[in-house]
Amino acid sequence: MSQIDFFVCNSERRDLLSLCLGNGLTLIPDMHYQDNSYMSIKDFDGLELYNDNSPKFYLTSQKFTFYPFKIDSVINSGRLIYYIVQRQGGPYIDFFTPVLGEVNNNIIGPGFVGIFPFYYNGLQKIHPNQEFIKAYKELVIAIKKISVKVTLGRRTFWIGKETVDLVKRGKVRLLPISGVDIATLI
Repeated sequence: MSQIDFFVCNSERRDLLSLCLGNGLTLIPDMHYQDNSYMSIKDFDGLELYNDNSPKFYLTSQKFTFYPFKIDSVINSGRLIYYIVQRQGGPYIDFFTPVLGEVNNNIIGPGFVGIFPFYYNGLQKIHPNQEFIKAYKELVIAIKKISVKVTLGRRTFWIGKETVDLVKRGKVRLLPISGVDIATLI
């Protein structure tokens, strides 16, 4: 999996997801559904409904998403729930940030944007096209543009500039990685 790891506050997260919408991407919340269909977010109003409760979105586009997601179900606490099966359908870009950490505890954990080299439609491998790679690279560039680079061992993290400011003012903390306070590396 190719991915970029980052720490961004919720307003930076919202800006990145809004940029995705502005670039014609559709956001699919990774959540439990009541039936075998999933929600598609195509505008900022839709994003506002799910932004605070959905830490992960699948980013899709008519330019590079050619297969529907596979939906599966499980019984959880006596209730039938549906969910999107990882890497089945698409292709799509994973976008994850632990949004509730900042909301509930004033702590920001690491997120990522990632892609796989291939996806599946049943047993058939799906290889992403150039539009998919272009969309991923544009998102990576946008993340780097609003962030500062921090290296921890062999891992690189990008920390949003607004997040850095919030940390320095004591408004939020960054979740430690491998016991290291990431804020000390800024």
